[in-house]
Amino acid sequence: MLALVGLVDVAYVILTFSAHGISWVNTLLLSIQTWPAGSVWLRGDLFWVYGLFFLFLCMSGFLFYLKKRRKAIVLLALTLVSYVGVMIDESSVENPNLYVWDVGQGASAMLRTPSFNLLLDVPGKWGSKFNGGTIAAENARDLGLLHLDALVLSHAQSDHAGGLSRLLASLNEVEELWLADVPANREYYVFQQVQEKMEIHWLKRGDEIKQQGVKVQVLWPPENHDPSNSNNTSLVLLVTLETGQTILLPGDMEKEVEQEIFAELGLVDVLLMPHHGSKTSSTDLFVKQVKPKIAIAQTGYQNSYGFPKEEVVKRYKDAGCQVLDTSKGAINITFKGNELETLQYASAATSKRKEIEHWLSIPHI
Repeated sequence: MLALVGLVDVAYVILTFSAHGISWVNTLLLSIQTWPAGSVWLRGDLFWVYGLFFLFLCMSGFLFYLKKRRKAIVLLALTLVSYVGVMIDESSVENPNLYVWDVGQGASAMLRTPSFNLLLDVPGKWGSKFNGGTIAAENARDLGLLHLDALVLSHAQSDHAGGLSRLLASLNEVEELWLADVPANREYYVFQQVQEKMEIHWLKRGDEIKQQGVKVQVLWPPENHDPSNSNNTSLVLLVTLETGQTILLPGDMEKEVEQEIFAELGLVDVLLMPHHGSKTSSTDLFVKQVKPKIAIAQTGYQNSYGFPKEEVVKRYKDAGCQVLDTSKGAINITFKGNELETLQYASAATSKRKEIEHWLSIPHI
């Protein structure tokens, strides 16, 4: 406004002081963020708490207006402490749940049990502020979860591991990182960036990890395995729940690995399709051997690879499997006793893609 009436120099001085003030406050905030507990993520699922928080803030403001400042400060302090206390208290589950999310053409899934939380894969471009790591963290917070007991990255490819930095920046704690003990992983720059910041648990064929109510067996790869095809360095994990139900997590393994581990495989309850449902995996013998009740393809909507391949989907259906695809929305499987309860969410992003595709397919004048 000063500039409009010709006082350009005065406007310049005011803006200069404002810029210095903003810069100083920004530096202060960045400094505070480095303090212990200077940056804390809160749950994203307790919407009723937001309403109470706003109500008590208004009450504090009203007390200030009435010049009852001591009461206003006490109420404000109690409101903030109570709000943070409630929002950092994590939720729990009664039964194991497997969430397989729509993260585009990539892979990300979470296993939650009453005592153990494991996230498998976070795709994305390293350095990007919004990718599969961001989505996985948001989804975890929306489930009332702010930390992970373990993060498993199946192998060194961006569609499985590129979102690591965003995930670590978007949750309060990740206790362990599980990686296959192979040269490709030790040389991958994404993993090198974090190896000094967190504990890495290097896994090899034959390892077994037991948590409360969960047993994880490492079926592949052998230590120092160095194939020309990096898909075959994928961690292949067989998870057995306390209920006795099993989940096979094969990463991007291809038919060569299927043949190597064939003797160790039996029927499984849930399978994440190897390599997103590519025809380089899911051979007829493999499908008949594991014969999952539910097979899930982790794919992006109308991805250029054509995943999952029609012949692969037919193979699973012919074996009596229920086939699901994350391109149609996130999937939640609840393990109750010997039963599997399946829920697939209608993804807003997927709906929007379909809406845009429909619009583009109609001639417009």
